[in-house]
Amino acid sequence: MTDGVQPSSTATGSGPGVVAHIQGGLGNQLFCYAAARALALRNGVPIRINTRDGFRREKYGRDCLLRHLCIEAPEAGWWAGFRGPLGRWRRSWARRWNRARPLEQRSLLQEPADQSFDPAIRDLAVRGPVYLVGYWQHEEYFADAAATLREEFRVRSPEVARAAGEVAAIDPGSDAVSLHCRSYGEVTNLKDGIRLGAEYYAKALDAIAERVPGAQVFCFSDDPAWAQDLLESAARPGAKGGALPVTFISTPAEDATRATLIDFTLMSRCKHHVVANSSFSWWTAWLGEQGDSVVVAPATGLLADGARFPERWIKVEA
Repeated sequence: MTDGVQPSSTATGSGPGVVAHIQGGLGNQLFCYAAARALALRNGVPIRINTRDGFRREKYGRDCLLRHLCIEAPEAGWWAGFRGPLGRWRRSWARRWNRARPLEQRSLLQEPADQSFDPAIRDLAVRGPVYLVGYWQHEEYFADAAATLREEFRVRSPEVARAAGEVAAIDPGSDAVSLHCRSYGEVTNLKDGIRLGAEYYAKALDAIAERVPGAQVFCFSDDPAWAQDLLESAARPGAKGGALPVTFISTPAEDATRATLIDFTLMSRCKHHVVANSSFSWWTAWLGEQGDSVVVAPATGLLADGARFPERWIKVEA
């Protein structure tokens, strides 16, 4: 502000609106955005995003990728977006101060500590600027905004679409199956049950084969060689899943962002899905889902805890 003139609510974002704090890998970035977008749509207020602060000390060196999608939300201003030199301190102070206030009067909403679904947050009446911090990994937060999100979560670049077609020809109308093997090789001290083993994939492929006899499986992984060994060990004599043809996708990885977007595009084109303990394949399954899709997910683990996989998906023990 200058000469004693207060900045407008438009400039500061102090009017009613929702700001999403974006963080994590692409899958979690989509969860962060989706919950805020749906809340804004329900209340008829603007959506803004903070794509900076969640990546200042990013443990794995990741960047925000939302600008590569068809998302037009503007960057949040310095006040409503808790940005600037004191932004981190203001968020910390707001968390403590908001705990004592009624939900509808809070300017910052923190996801429950156990990451459980909170219907009161979903149904909140937004009366001022509201800043959402958390991962919000429950479809209930944004199911009513599905049509909007499916449009916005398309990759913007035509070049990526062309490159994806060169990597693999996947027809969305066919019985293509995206099978995701996440190695978590970059994670130290990985909790038991997060990296899924051969037993899970054997059961998942059996479930696919029973329901989609003509399935063509496309395997996507952050470690293709490891994934191939894993699926070979998952093959069991006489099992239906072991007879399904599998194509291992090897996306050129010179540009990590481009490779991520190509895999995201191809996996989302598939009609059926075998999901890893991964928010990335959660979203590609959700985006690719059709009325008669078959989606298989682990019954226990990272995203299974707290019913974060939709009830309609088939759960198998890992």
